[in-house]
Parts: sequence; C-alpha cells; structure tokens
Amino acid sequence: MIVQAAVPGDGIACRRNKRNTINALRFEARQELNLLALRDALSDRSYEPGRSVCFFVQRPKLREVFAADFRDRVVHHVLVSHLERLWEPVFIHDSYACRKGKGVQQTRPDNWRRGKRRLRISSRNASLCA
Repeated sequence: MIVQAAVPGDGIACRRNKRNTINALRFEARQELNLLALRDALSDRSYEPGRSVCFFVQRPKLREVFAADFRDRVVHHVLVSHLERLWEPVFIHDSYACRKGKGVQQTRPDNWRRGKRRLRISSRNASLCA
C-alpha cells in the first residue's frame, strides 16, 4: 500500500527548507504520532487537506504565495514519490519539467535548434511536429 511504505521517510524529506517554521516544529514535536495519524487517515480515506497560509514575496517580483500546511507537505511527498514510480518510465526522454536529474539546467538547446521536435501553437490547439 502507498501509505504504509511512504509516510515515514517522506515525513523527514519534506522538512528541507521548512525546518524552523512554526508548522514544522509543531508537527515534529509529536512526529511519530502525527505520522501514524496521517497514515491512518490516508488509509481509511478520511484525510482532508488543511488550510494554506497566504503571504507575499517581493523578490524577484511581487507575487502572492499559498503555502500548504506542513502536514499536507508530507502528503504531497507521499503522492509524488508514489506517482513518480508509475509515470517516470512512460515519459519521453526529452521531457524535463519537474523530473529528478532533469530540469532547465539539463535541457540541451541544440536539440531545439536542430528541429528535433518543435511545438506549434495555434489558437485552437497545440501539436508536436517532427
């Protein structure tokens, strides 16, 4: 089952860059109990997301950010780690968005210049052209 295998490790993984937030500290104060309760809620399908925190950042430009509660971050990590195993094998090699070991830094501009694949966007639809 997804929940039993993934929650404990993901409860630790989602702490990155959130270690000293009040929600993370609250969750960690009773980490084992919170992880077990979360596992049970996911298993019996009674889990409901909490409220997000809304704030503004000014760099690099002014924007509104909605941050999930720490408990919900744990669930996000559980879902991503499970879904990643299902979807990664079926993605094409040239897909870079939100993938481990890929991303903007690993794209190869020469692939696009050679016309390996071009994206043609019209007002009605988008299609890949060889």
